[in-house]
Amino acid sequence: MANRERLQISFRRHQLVNETGNVVVNCTAENQAEYVPGTVDGTWLDVTDQTTGLEKLDLSWDKVNSGTSGDTTETNPGGSNYDKGISLSLVFNDQAFQFIYDWLEGSPCGVLNSVDVLIRDRLCARNFRIRPIRT
Repeated sequence: MANRERLQISFRRHQLVNETGNVVVNCTAENQAEYVPGTVDGTWLDVTDQTTGLEKLDLSWDKVNSGTSGDTTETNPGGSNYDKGISLSLVFNDQAFQFIYDWLEGSPCGVLNSVDVLIRDRLCARNFRIRPIRT
């Protein structure tokens, strides 16, 4: 199965929030930053069709052994028994580009925002990683 069919790339808006999940700062109609309680729309948007570079994507999972012998069931103190890696440069076109631009550059308060990028493996139904795009 090729990467384009196997992997799904999704975006969602992200904004500074406090410990209860309320937006700390938002942009008003007058383009002023002020506290506005509530949250931004956290719906994931599938942008796989507007993404190029997936064919060059290389994902890796390397087993981490925290014990002193060859095979062990000991848990890694770092929190995972696998080091995960990703190498690629994705290019976002059309609606995906516009989504990023509008949220980060199209608003005077865009410096307070980020876009979360989720890579999901459809074959094993697992999320690989969420990474932010910031200004």
